[in-house]
Amino acid sequence: TLFGGSLDEPGAICGQESGVGRRGVVNDPDVNVRSGPGLESPVIDVFDEGTEVAVLGEEDGGYLPVAVAGVSGWVASEWLDVDASAARE
Repeated sequence: TLFGGSLDEPGAICGQESGVGRRGVVNDPDVNVRSGPGLESPVIDVFDEGTEVAVLGEEDGGYLPVAVAGVSGWVASEWLDVDASAARE
């Protein structure tokens, strides 16, 4: 069974960790935000170093789904410092 969240959060499969609730901080200047996980996906925005983001799910191909200020997209995980301790229990 899939249950969707609010505010563009991804659905979660019962009994599995969704990753929702983690926070991240961009650790490099001018980080591309892409429409999907991978270099072939178009760049839809650019985040500045220090931008705080909500991590919306699990890593896919080295990219994490993120959102901030109405922008949702994918950022290469190497450009994010993720706080795993903030994950929902």
